[in-house]
Amino acid sequence: MKSIVYLTIVLAFSLAMMNCSSSKNAGNSSAEPLTLLPSISEQNSNFITFSVKAVRNRTVEGEYLPSSEDIRIYVSDSNGKQVWNSDHNMSFTMAIGDVRPKSVGDTHEYTAIWNKKDNDGKRISPGVYNARIVIPAQPNNYSTNLAFNVE
Repeated sequence: MKSIVYLTIVLAFSLAMMNCSSSKNAGNSSAEPLTLLPSISEQNSNFITFSVKAVRNRTVEGEYLPSSEDIRIYVSDSNGKQVWNSDHNMSFTMAIGDVRPKSVGDTHEYTAIWNKKDNDGKRISPGVYNARIVIPAQPNNYSTNLAFNVE
């Protein structure tokens, strides 16, 4: 019985140590390929500019953007109701593109401008909103969230 308990403790400790050491190694196969750092780079009475800095941690074989759309934004109100998405009523060129940055350690800034109107063209009310920012890559997209205030 003591040997089973000892073996269980050793196994649990070994797994914990493997997880700790792998999370510290940026650029290894367990790291996310891109780290996304979202922000509002500009806001005035008429528009908001969303920015996301992408940092390449590791490359992904066969990764690509399937169209000219390189960033997609979904904006929801404080109740979680989606009020706007950047691809609403949009058409994109069907052209394969690179997911940037391409090289490990490099960065790229993606931006999108929103006119503070919902998908019906109505001005939204001031308040707290959430943006889900997506890089629509294949075979897997990347996303992050950003809470923000609309003035």
